[in-house]
Amino acid sequence: MRDFKKIIAWQKAHRLSVRIHQIAPDWNFASSPGLRSQLLRAIASVPGNISEGAGARTDAEFARYLDIAQKSARESENHLLHAAALGCMATTTGETVLEGLDEVKRVLYSYTRSVRKRAGLDDTRS
Repeated sequence: MRDFKKIIAWQKAHRLSVRIHQIAPDWNFASSPGLRSQLLRAIASVPGNISEGAGARTDAEFARYLDIAQKSARESENHLLHAAALGCMATTTGETVLEGLDEVKRVLYSYTRSVRKRAGLDDTRS
């Protein structure tokens, strides 16, 4: 069993999720009230799936959870872009959060490739 707290992808995703949960109350979601909850659920799913997968018995099963975490990161990006387009947050805040999410996605992608390789899985995805 892996200690998820030692996984850099989890650390970065967790920090970003906490940060977004801290600052989201300051954003104006009046034009799209459901967007806030969708965003917060999606961003929390990224470290959540990494931690859940860390308890998997095999690297192949762990890789599946990491794939799901990547999908949640992309969903989070969509919600952040939508919120920015609606003016829910200051432009600089949106840019900063999206930069943080890009870093999470890069680290998570690299880590997923490594786990998939260890598991002997074909990684022809781009």
